[in-house]
Amino acid sequence: MLTRLGDPMWSQCAPTGLDTILDYTVFPGETALGKSLPVGTVVRFVAKDEVIEVWVAIPDETEASP
Repeated sequence: MLTRLGDPMWSQCAPTGLDTILDYTVFPGETALGKSLPVGTVVRFVAKDEVIEVWVAIPDETEASP
């Protein structure tokens, strides 16, 4: 479960044996992550055993254009 300021934002289950993965996309008006990351950025959290890996994919400017 991902929370922001104590409010649940996203929750999902995975079958036993699979890594738990959560993708969060920065949206317009985002205040928690959006202050330092551009809109459209995807932040991936991967829980493996007792470690959480964090991956960040910042969109290419051409992808963000309509």
